[in-house]
Amino acid sequence: DIGANIGVCTMHMAFRSDARTIIAFEPSEKNLWYLTGTFLANPDYASKVQLYPVGLGNQAVDLPIFAEPGNAGHSVIGKPVAELGLRLPQKVGTIQVRLLDDIIKPPYPKVRLAKIDVEGFE
Repeated sequence: DIGANIGVCTMHMAFRSDARTIIAFEPSEKNLWYLTGTFLANPDYASKVQLYPVGLGNQAVDLPIFAEPGNAGHSVIGKPVAELGLRLPQKVGTIQVRLLDDIIKPPYPKVRLAKIDVEGFE
């Protein structure tokens, strides 16, 4: 789950009995607070999740993170980008961006599904 946000999709995946391991990436501290709270409240599912508090990209770098005021679900990395008719997101911190290959090492796990929702950081 790349761009796990507050964990809605991560939690749905963890509920599945045939899902052994869920790997989630979420760099936003605010979203991580909600995401970890969800799994602390559901410890039976938390054991399936490997959570990495980083963004993924094509180079290891620290970048600014911006969030739309009042909407932590719309955060962007690198530079502020506003949705049509909305205010420009404000800088809320700095996040670590890492390469997936630096985190997941061989032997690589079998990946049956990859959800990517990274607000334009594709």
